[in-house]
Amino acid sequence: MNGAVEGVYFTAAQTVNFGAAASDIGTFAIASILPPNVTTYAIQSIRIGKAQGTLSSVTVTLYTGAGATGTTVVGSTATTITASTGYQVINGSINSVLTSATLFLHVSTSNAAASLANVSLAINPVY
Repeated sequence: MNGAVEGVYFTAAQTVNFGAAASDIGTFAIASILPPNVTTYAIQSIRIGKAQGTLSSVTVTLYTGAGATGTTVVGSTATTITASTGYQVINGSINSVLTSATLFLHVSTSNAAASLANVSLAINPVY
């Protein structure tokens, strides 16, 4: 890595509603958490925890554009949390480099009832 320091940066956790009908449930500002003068990054993972209900039938996708537009960053993935103590890490692709300042978590299949959980993204800056 030619002397560059590897690190993982995390977006602030957001409480999102996994019971929402097909829509964006989380908006993550990436540019504000990257080190100075770094504009490229890779998504290490989506992290979901502290659910207030079962999320086992929910499908989410991470996009660069609002409303399920732009580039698919993390493909459609079913959540597996079945209890409030559950925690899920959905792996991203550290081989795909991005420059989008904002990313959007979109639910395509939701729970029928409101199901809140905390979500954050793990980001690897690319120097």
